[in-house]
Amino acid sequence: MAPMQSYYALKEQALNRIRETEREDLITVEVQMGICSQAAGMLDVIKAMEESILQRGMYNVVLKKRGCAGFCAYEPLVVLKKRGYRPVTYCRVTPERARILLAEYVLNERVIEAWTLNGKDVML
Repeated sequence: MAPMQSYYALKEQALNRIRETEREDLITVEVQMGICSQAAGMLDVIKAMEESILQRGMYNVVLKKRGCAGFCAYEPLVVLKKRGYRPVTYCRVTPERARILLAEYVLNERVIEAWTLNGKDVML
């Protein structure tokens, strides 16, 4: 592939990504991928979320991997973001919880407060 063809292909990929983020109903799921997250089971959580997204046809959901958030005792952490709403940070997420919280947030627009960093069981 010629250098200019490569350039145009990369440019088109970048523009498509920008277009995706402009969707009004886009929900971003940020997963923390620090060493402590991985040790706490984040890879299983990601797998469960990916399966749930595909099975339920949640095509407005984008998974993004991030680095360490600094809350090692509360890992795995998952942050859900939707335009016009405050981000919601869930802590100590298991694969089972991941499926439930994702479905509740995306399909029912409901936050499970007890599982968030603001939950009654969390002491910051």
